[in-house]
Formats: sequence, C-alpha cells, structure tokens
Amino acid sequence: MLATIDAPARRAAEAANRALAGELSNAELVASIESPWGAWWVILVLAAVNVVLAIWKPRFRSRN
Repeated sequence: MLATIDAPARRAAEAANRALAGELSNAELVASIESPWGAWWVILVLAAVNVVLAIWKPRFRSRN
C-alpha cells in the first residue's frame, strides 16, 4: 500500500529537481504533479479497517 504514496512522491521530487535545474518550467511542474487524493483515500480506508478490526476483534481460526 505504501507504493500508492511513494511513487507519486518520487515523481514529484524528480519533477521539482528538474525545475530547479531549469529543465522544466513552473507551469509544467504544477501540471506534472498529480493530486494526492487517491493516496489519501487509501490511507483513510486502511485506518477505518484498522479501527473496525480493533473494535470487533474477530477470531480467525483454521478449519482442521
């Protein structure tokens, strides 16, 4: 799940470095950085699942 967050962060860092080097204009930099909403939704869902599992505490048993 962290790949959902890590990949866009790496792309944004590379684009920022290119903009600092003068290879990319500020307008292109802004256009190249995606909205982080997808990553935030993943984190929100994972947090909600963790809360539900902490409250419910299901007993996982193997059927032997």
